[in-house]
Amino acid sequence: MKLFITGGAGFIGINFVQHWLNKHPKDEITIYDKLTQYANVNEVMELSHSNSNLSLVIDDLLNFPRLQDLIRNYDVVVHFAAETHVDDSIKNPKLFIDTNVLGTSNLLLSTIGTDIEKIIYVSTDEVFGQSDTDEFNEHTSVNPRNPYSATKASAEMLAMAYHNTYKVPFIITNAVNNYGPHQYPNKLIPKFILRSLNNLSLPVYGDGKQQREWLYVTDHCRAIEYIIEKGDIGNRYCIGTGYKKENIEIVNEILTKTGRDATLIEHIIDRPGHDKSYEVNSSKIRSLGWKPEVGFQEGMQMTIDWYTHNSRRWQIDDLN
Repeated sequence: MKLFITGGAGFIGINFVQHWLNKHPKDEITIYDKLTQYANVNEVMELSHSNSNLSLVIDDLLNFPRLQDLIRNYDVVVHFAAETHVDDSIKNPKLFIDTNVLGTSNLLLSTIGTDIEKIIYVSTDEVFGQSDTDEFNEHTSVNPRNPYSATKASAEMLAMAYHNTYKVPFIITNAVNNYGPHQYPNKLIPKFILRSLNNLSLPVYGDGKQQREWLYVTDHCRAIEYIIEKGDIGNRYCIGTGYKKENIEIVNEILTKTGRDATLIEHIIDRPGHDKSYEVNSSKIRSLGWKPEVGFQEGMQMTIDWYTHNSRRWQIDDLN
């Protein structure tokens, strides 16, 4: 099989590439990535040097002619590439529209008339908005509440429209919050692990009672593998674990495991449009045979161990 992986140098992307090469060493993979500051450049270079069937194309999703020229040679596309940090989307929504909406549109349109079998669009549970009581599922209407989730929802609508109009063979995934190795420390778990290790304050939005469901990144990679192999075109799959935690619980867990105390916690003004709670029903993907293998406590310990071992990769300024 030949796979075209956009955003393959990002957090989930690099973990997926490593997972797929381990499971399917004879398959050919091309990573298409513009290598932003969040990219795992060293890991991609090391993988490409040690795997003759892995190649890297450094370019932007906005380069439609390049996409159109490259993509016709592949069997499966996995689309990770996106701007993902909600705080950044509030400051600069245009960047998110360019990459997440226009870039995804370019990618989907470039597949028209090719023999590509499946395009996995890796979206997010944030497109559903917030829910204090009900689980989201594949039939939940999208209700995005910040610029990031609005751009991801917009791209979902384009995928559906292009499927109906041009027969573009998309599948959408809506995973809960991911954590694990190789995540840039602008996200909650790696940021607070590294700030804690450096005895820096942990800025918690509001009361910290916002609830999220958590998924270890290798379990997400396995879920995408199941969808590539067994998922139905034109469908959506919610990917969750049932491990739902308040942000303040995560903070206290990190403090305990790193041997720091609660005096590092600093409550700050909540951000605009901060959703209170996300939770998904993952019975549909579980019907394909997938289930999470990494429990939350195990995943947190592995994540803390990885960032402790790799803490010198980042400067203090990266943790702000």
